[in-house]
Amino acid sequence: MLTKANFFIAVLIVLSIVLKSGAAYCEVKNEAGLYYKNLVPGKTSADEAFKIIGKTEKTRKNDDNTVSHIYNTKKEGFPNEITVKDGQIVHMAIAMEDTSELNIKQVIEILGEAKRKGFSFYAFTLRVAAYPEKGMVFIYEEKDGAVIEKQFFTPRTAAEFEKTFGKNFPEKYPYKM
Repeated sequence: MLTKANFFIAVLIVLSIVLKSGAAYCEVKNEAGLYYKNLVPGKTSADEAFKIIGKTEKTRKNDDNTVSHIYNTKKEGFPNEITVKDGQIVHMAIAMEDTSELNIKQVIEILGEAKRKGFSFYAFTLRVAAYPEKGMVFIYEEKDGAVIEKQFFTPRTAAEFEKTFGKNFPEKYPYKM
């Protein structure tokens, strides 16, 4: 027989499951929600960013006079990378530790159709949706749309994107099978 206490516990369990599963797809409601910890390349200084995410001991000097700060994540082999030039963030590559947090369909609802689509060199099942004028790229699973990485950079025209980041995301299928 179901007592009032057992009924109350059952309701709490069901509510916690519903709220947890629903929250994964309801959290991002606008463009600002797509950013990582409100850090925006071209607007957020390196000092502001390091106050939020902390400094790292692991850095890499790049050929273009930038410095990349690499942060290990809980997802083995997928570090976060924050690139700085002249005291400003210029690029961020952020691995999604939980791929149920963001789906490409949500991105499209917020930003519209991608200005440039392509493929990722990470794996042959990954696709790319690029929004150069917003300074955003989303790498996602072709099958279910789960976003696995978000990249942010200073906004640019489509032509500028092709000269810089575009080469990393070919428009034609790069794999020979």
